[in-house]
Amino acid sequence: AAQLVKDHVDVVIFDTTQADPIAALLANWEIARVKINLCRKTPLYASGVHCVTYFDQNRFDSDKSFWQSKGIESNFVLEGIDTEDVLAPAPQRSAYGIPDAAMVLATAGTELEKTLGDEFVETIVNLLRSHPHAIFLVVGEGDFAWQKRKFESAGVAKRVGWTGKRKDLPGFLRIADVYLAEFPNSGATGVLQAMSMEKPVVAMRAGESPAQSQAAAFVGSEGAISTRDSNAYMERVSKLIREPMYRNKLGRLMKDRVNQHFSFTQTARHLEQLIDQVIQQKSEASTEITPRQDRLERIAEVA
Repeated sequence: AAQLVKDHVDVVIFDTTQADPIAALLANWEIARVKINLCRKTPLYASGVHCVTYFDQNRFDSDKSFWQSKGIESNFVLEGIDTEDVLAPAPQRSAYGIPDAAMVLATAGTELEKTLGDEFVETIVNLLRSHPHAIFLVVGEGDFAWQKRKFESAGVAKRVGWTGKRKDLPGFLRIADVYLAEFPNSGATGVLQAMSMEKPVVAMRAGESPAQSQAAAFVGSEGAISTRDSNAYMERVSKLIREPMYRNKLGRLMKDRVNQHFSFTQTARHLEQLIDQVIQQKSEASTEITPRQDRLERIAEVA
């Protein structure tokens, strides 16, 4: 703390939660002009923080009134994806008992236990029945007892794979031919990871809430079903299964979109703008504002 003060640090970024006692202590000390908390799961509840920046829009929407009541600014920034990540060799289908000629459909996420709902599972059942060479992979952890019973009762359980949590994402998604975003609610991370791997993605705008519309916004009109219509969703997936040229074209479009709009570079720019904005708000009128480049070079990150 003393060193931060000695260095006249302008901004301290706390990329942590309340579980970090040192960060919680420093956040309430006058160690910098501006203190920002990056919230991935739960925020750092410290009254000395000037801004809480969420990477999850649903959590931001539910918490923003709380921060407003405390006089602390809060906002949402989409955490993008590293489109230049060095990947391990592509997974071999034979290692997972998947025939080379199979059409692999995949869904990945951290909250699949919640988002693999009845409507989506029923659509997967119908797709597997319509396309006997299709296989569906679920990439993520959770208690999927009722979903597994549903697939078993439909007679398609042998063509559904449960990989558990994978540390090699997004590279593992190269095993898939088509990525299926869940509905009506969908996670964001799996969609962006699939797009970065040049996989065609099918998503649905099932409502106006972020959980029901964000995936569709990511993929754009090329890959999104604009209304809550499971039949249209299934028709789009079936077209991708039948038409390899369309599949490849949509995959390239997904890659272009993620590079242009959702890469880490875009996230960094948004954070830079946020830092400038908060510094401007907190700076006293009589204080000369440090030039922007000098400020950014002196940002200290506490994690």
